[in-house]
Amino acid sequence: MKKKGIILLVILVIAVVAFLVFGLPYIQRHFNEVNVSADNAAVTASAEDAVDGTGKTDTITVYFTRVGNSNFEKDVDAVASASLMTTGNELVGNSAFIAGTIRNKVGGDIYSIKTVKQYPSSYSDTVSVASDELKNKEVVKLKGQLPDMSKYKTVYLVLPIWWGTIPNAVGEFIKNSDMDGAVIYTVISHGGSEEGSCVEDIKKLTKGKVSDNFLTVYDRDTTECKEIVEDWLKEAK
Repeated sequence: MKKKGIILLVILVIAVVAFLVFGLPYIQRHFNEVNVSADNAAVTASAEDAVDGTGKTDTITVYFTRVGNSNFEKDVDAVASASLMTTGNELVGNSAFIAGTIRNKVGGDIYSIKTVKQYPSSYSDTVSVASDELKNKEVVKLKGQLPDMSKYKTVYLVLPIWWGTIPNAVGEFIKNSDMDGAVIYTVISHGGSEEGSCVEDIKKLTKGKVSDNFLTVYDRDTTECKEIVEDWLKEAK
C-alpha cells in the first residue's frame, strides 16, 4: 500500500507540473479574453487606416491578421481565438495592433494584406486550414491591388507564425512584391513558439535585405508591447 501511495503521489506531481507547463498556458491562450484599453484602441485605428502605397514616403508597415480575413460571427469574442483582442464590441487582430504601434512611431504608409478566401471563425479550425495550405503548397489569392513596394526603402512586416513559418498569404505578398532595394524588418506574433523559421523563409522569397534584427511578441503581451516595440525600433534603425 505504501508503495502504491508513493506511485500515486509521483503521478499526481507529474500531472500538476504538466498542467502548469502545458495546460495553464493553453487556457490562458485560448479561453481568456484580452481587452484593449481606450488609449490603445487609437493605435488600432491607425492600423485600420490602410493606404495603397501611393503616399510620398519611403517607409511602409505591412501586416497580416485574421480580422478582415475571417468569417467571424456577430457574437464572437476574443475567447474564440488566441490571435484576437476586443475593444468595446469590436475585434482587434494582434498583428494589426502591433503594426499600428510601429506606424505611430515611425510614420509612413501602412498596408493590410487581404485574402480572397475567408478563414474560419474558430482558431482551431483556422489552424487546420493553415496546415492544409502548407501541405498542399496552396497559392492563397490576395484581394485588391498591391502597393508599389519598389518605392520603399524600409519595410516593417508584421505577421503571426503559422505552423512554424509565415502564413501562405504573407508568402504570396512577398513573392509578388518588388522589395529589392529595401531593408525588411520582421515582427512575429506567437503563442510560445517564438520566430520558428519565419525570418529564414522570408529571405528565400525576396531579394530585399531581410534584417536579422527581428522582434517576437507573445500574443498575451500584445497590449503591453508599446515600449518593447519602441525600444526595438531604435535598434532597427
